[in-house]
Amino acid sequence: MGGASFIWALEHFVNALQDVGLPQDSIGIDCIDEECLDHFRHDSSNKLVRLESFTISHPLVAKSQCLDNPTVSNTRCLVSLGKTDIALKILKEQDAIFFFDADVLFLKHPYKAMKVRNRNLSLSSQAENSKANFGILLAYPGPFTLALFGYIQQVFDLTQGFDQGIFNNFLKRVVPTMQSTNITSDADEHSKICHGICGEPYNYELLSRKMCMNLMLGNYDENDHPNHVVAHGTCIEGGILPQIAMKTFFGSPSRPHYLSQKTITLDRAFNNTQQDEELLNQCMKVLVYVAKQTGRAIRITSARRNHMIYRLNWFRLVSSSYIVGELGLAMVEDQYYPRATEWFQRPPPTIYSVSLGQPTTNRTKLQQLVDLTARTDDASSDEWVFSVSELSQLDDKSVGRLAGKELGYDLDTGAWKRPFTCANILDERGSCLGICDGNANF
Repeated sequence: MGGASFIWALEHFVNALQDVGLPQDSIGIDCIDEECLDHFRHDSSNKLVRLESFTISHPLVAKSQCLDNPTVSNTRCLVSLGKTDIALKILKEQDAIFFFDADVLFLKHPYKAMKVRNRNLSLSSQAENSKANFGILLAYPGPFTLALFGYIQQVFDLTQGFDQGIFNNFLKRVVPTMQSTNITSDADEHSKICHGICGEPYNYELLSRKMCMNLMLGNYDENDHPNHVVAHGTCIEGGILPQIAMKTFFGSPSRPHYLSQKTITLDRAFNNTQQDEELLNQCMKVLVYVAKQTGRAIRITSARRNHMIYRLNWFRLVSSSYIVGELGLAMVEDQYYPRATEWFQRPPPTIYSVSLGQPTTNRTKLQQLVDLTARTDDASSDEWVFSVSELSQLDDKSVGRLAGKELGYDLDTGAWKRPFTCANILDERGSCLGICDGNANF
C-alpha cells in the first residue's frame, strides 16, 4: 500500500519482485490516494493487473475515528486500516496472504521465504527480539488469523495505536509461549522451545533469521549473504533510506542495475568530521548538477564502512532521501563495481579522471564543467572521477546558478534549499530514526 509521496517505494516494490522472478500479473498495489492510481494507470512502465484503492472515501475510513485524531497522520490511518481490511478480505475468500512492508528487500524469489516447518500452520511472522514483527508475515485462512486481523482493525480504530504493538498484544493473549521469558531473537531456537507448534490448537511460528534478516538486530555478516532470502529495514527513518541501506549491505538482485549504470565519484573517501562534512557538501553541489545533466549515478565512499545500520557508512554521509527521493537522481552503493564484476561478470570499470584545467579562472572551470556534460568522447567511460580539491575551490554561487531551482538553489536569495549531507553526520552512533535526516516513516 502507498500513496503519492511513496511512488518511489511502490515502483521499487514492483521492480524488485520482478527482479527475483515474480511475474508482473502476480503483483498488486492498493493506492491510498488518486495521485497514486493515476500514476500506475497512466505514467508507470509497470502495467499492473491488480490495482485497487483504499482512500479516505472508503466506508471503513469514513466511519473511523482515526482521521479526527490530530496526532495521527492520514497516511498512517489509511495504511493501518487498509492493511487489515485487505487481509480480512483475502482470508475470507479462503486464500493465504503473504504480507510485507515497503522497507523489505527480497534477495531471492519470495516463495523461498515462505518455507515453514509446520504443514498445519496458521501464521508465521518475522522475529524481532522476543516479539514478532508485523512487517513480514504469512497467514493462512482460519479462525486464528481472522480473529487476529479483526482484533487489530477494531483496536486500531478505537486507540490509533501502532499496529505492531496491537499485533503482539494479541499474540501474547492467545499464544502461551509468547509470554515466556526464554524466547530469544533466534527464531530457530524459538521453534525448538515450542516444538514448531506454538499456542495449540492454533499453529504459529517465527520465520528463520537465517532467511529473514532484520537490520535492527545486529551486525550484518557478509558470509551470510547466500542464505538470506529477504532483508527488512526495521527501525530506519523514512524515505528511500531503508532500501538504500539494504542494497549497500546485501546488494541488489537486479542484473540490469549492475550492468547498465554509469557513475560519477570523488577521488577520496570521507569521514564523520565537520571538516569532511563541509567539504563533501560543497562537492555534492557539483555532482548533483553533473548527475542531472548526464543521467549518471553518484557513488560516494565512506572512510570507515561498517556492517551495522547505526554505524558510519556512505548513506550516513549524504542524504539519499533528498538526492534520490526528492531530486530524482540516482545513487549506487560504494561496492557497486566489485559486485557487478563478481556477480554478473561485468568487465572491470573504465575510469576517466576529470580535470578542469590548471591554471584557470573560476569562470573557465565552470565552462569546462558545462562542456564536459555535453561531450561524448568520454561518455563511454564507466566512471568519471572528480578532484575534491578542484571542486571545493569553485565559487558556490556560480555552481548554484548552474544547478538552478530544480536542484535546490534559489536564484533570488542565492541560497541552497538544504545541505546535501546528513543532519546526523557527526553522530556516528545513530539511533532508530536518526540514521541520516531523522524523518519518521509517517
